[in-house]
Amino acid sequence: MRSASPSPAGAPGFLPAAAVDRNIAGIPPEVARQAVTWLVELQTAGPTSDTDQAIQRWRAQDPAHERAWQRIESVNARLGGLASPLGSTLAQAALTQPATHSRRQAIKLLALALFAGGSVLTVRDNAPWQAWLADEQSATGERRTLRLADGSKLQLNSDSAVNIVFSEKMRQLKLVRGEILIDTGRDDAFPQPRPFRVETRDGALVPIGTRFSVRLHEDRTRLDVFAGAVEILPSGAVDRKMTIAAGNSVEFADDTISATESADENRIAWQDHMIVASQMRLADFVAEVDRHRPGRLHCDPAVAELRLSGSYPLGEPEKILDALRSTLPVEIHYITRYWATVKASSRNR
Repeated sequence: MRSASPSPAGAPGFLPAAAVDRNIAGIPPEVARQAVTWLVELQTAGPTSDTDQAIQRWRAQDPAHERAWQRIESVNARLGGLASPLGSTLAQAALTQPATHSRRQAIKLLALALFAGGSVLTVRDNAPWQAWLADEQSATGERRTLRLADGSKLQLNSDSAVNIVFSEKMRQLKLVRGEILIDTGRDDAFPQPRPFRVETRDGALVPIGTRFSVRLHEDRTRLDVFAGAVEILPSGAVDRKMTIAAGNSVEFADDTISATESADENRIAWQDHMIVASQMRLADFVAEVDRHRPGRLHCDPAVAELRLSGSYPLGEPEKILDALRSTLPVEIHYITRYWATVKASSRNR
């Protein structure tokens, strides 16, 4: 199991912060990764016509792509091309095998140098970059299962990210984005079991031989306990800690804990690649589908309170939208293939 990643600012070949702009360049992390991947490919293959043409096509696909490439060209020109620390790191990346952990890490370091000022301080509080740099991630529509070094089972829902720090004295997870489901292990390899702790920006969770899920919302964290118990320590009021027993669920922010509700197994149906709805509001259902589908899916307020029940497989989200049309008086309006809104059917207006 990996420990916390070393600070990129101390990585070999990294640029001094003064060498590039200190402000993040306004480029989404995924676009930054794509741009640097093309840069490494160009260094690997040389300026062949096929590579150049592929890069030109990518640049033309989206204005953000063009801004990202111009950023690369601007920084590289200022720093003297391959003679610079950037060039040295780029050359090292080009020499590693494609689709390997070493290549992926080199691309992350290059993206930080080019788009985040070469200093971890510029991205420490920026949520998209935090998630992109996390130890373990899942893409939109992807669900992952990991077995941790202590025997614990960790499952990541769609578009989730977590940092993992295991040492001789502790076991710690930091949820950066999305949702995780945890079955804690016995930690038999150590004479004295190490404390297990899950952190979010809102506080810490200390499980006691348990199975539980943690979901990070924009302004709160939700905990569902399915076995054992979990102690909550809100970050702004650790003296208000509370122990949540199996079968219960709460939401908490940095200094508050909500009233206890019943934990709902339907909320973790995603582990079986399903959404299970029981008289669920359409707005809430659409928000769940949106988590597992590329692009953006919205629900018109006019149909937000419609209710639906059923089990829906997550493998093909577009088929879920087809099912909505056949079971509710709604239709799907597409602006692009990925940008859509669920609205009232024109037949019922």
